[in-house]
Amino acid sequence: FGTAMGDSVTMQLAFSDGAIRFTADDVDAFASANLTDGNWHHCVLVISKTYNSGTLYIDNRLILMFPTIGIGALAGTSVWMADGLEGNIDDVCLFEQALPAELIAEYGKQTPNGEEMGLINLLTFSRVKRNSSGVMEQVFSPDNQRVFRDANGKVVEKVQPLLIDDLTPQADKSNYAPVRDRGLLTNLPFNWTYQESELLINIKTQPREINKRTMYLTVRDVEDLNGNRLPSPVMWTVYANLNSIVCLLGSPSRPHKVHSKQRMRRRLLSPSRKFSNPVCITMWSI
Repeated sequence: FGTAMGDSVTMQLAFSDGAIRFTADDVDAFASANLTDGNWHHCVLVISKTYNSGTLYIDNRLILMFPTIGIGALAGTSVWMADGLEGNIDDVCLFEQALPAELIAEYGKQTPNGEEMGLINLLTFSRVKRNSSGVMEQVFSPDNQRVFRDANGKVVEKVQPLLIDDLTPQADKSNYAPVRDRGLLTNLPFNWTYQESELLINIKTQPREINKRTMYLTVRDVEDLNGNRLPSPVMWTVYANLNSIVCLLGSPSRPHKVHSKQRMRRRLLSPSRKFSNPVCITMWSI
């Protein structure tokens, strides 16, 4: 998998001879990984320039960490994948933001539902359509399965092919990745307010509905202390435990707890950020 700007490669993730390798500008990192054993594998690359951290997960196991300070642009004018691959690919996702490990583990078991904030591309190589007999069937599709919405939040029909060539004849209809179909996340009702570097969220559900559940909070258009908007959304992971909410992001060994049934107040960790109105927030739970 890789991206290019014209004839210049901007980023590449490749595997061969029992190793997987990531290269981008001045960064060249690799780790041992047996991906040619005939089994399906879940591979996730996470790049967080905010925290100068790059991580690579194989089957929910962290196998590689590296600094990202030497990486420039990751995007490009073109993207390629499966160059020289002898095998199958099922489900390719691209997000704007760095995902937490807990959500990565969930996506290893179930496909995103297409409505997650920050989701850019969701290529499942399939879609469901009604055939000439009126029966719903699954067919090969090169289209982005992300759910598109207009400025008012209304779902709009949009066909966005992600593959240039017609790969229908190459579709393997018998060997699928062991993941469930969509429907992983539930959108939670909430309201919110802010004060400088603090964000206060009121989850509008009964405590029993969120108790012992992991929740994901995503915020877009967050500004730094100089008033510059961060280019990508910010995501936090929280876990509701009885009357407390435990924030898992930042310092996993010392999670932040708030003793309140339905409200959580989060003082942001370094690097400092502040919130301005309006910002866009979504909150999901598993």
